[in-house]
Amino acid sequence: MSARDGLGALSVGGTFAAAADLVVNGGDVLVLLATFLLDQSGLIYLLVARLSAAAPNVSWLPAGTLEAASTAIALFTAVYALYRLTNRFTDRFDDD
Repeated sequence: MSARDGLGALSVGGTFAAAADLVVNGGDVLVLLATFLLDQSGLIYLLVARLSAAAPNVSWLPAGTLEAASTAIALFTAVYALYRLTNRFTDRFDDD
């Protein structure tokens, strides 16, 4: 079994699990997972950035994919941080 086959099976299983969660629980698990990923985005970025830095020296790590993922996570984290900052400032000025 190759890594590509494993990822394909995981995507099918993940899609089925997400659909089942929406039907059975109303998406509670998906919301919990999204909240966890947003709260831990700095840790996830650190992990992907370190893997990206190690990729040229480790043959089985895809350097280009990890570099793209690192950039995407950094941009997403920056946008989310700006969103949280604007919400805090608007909440502070709306209370007056």
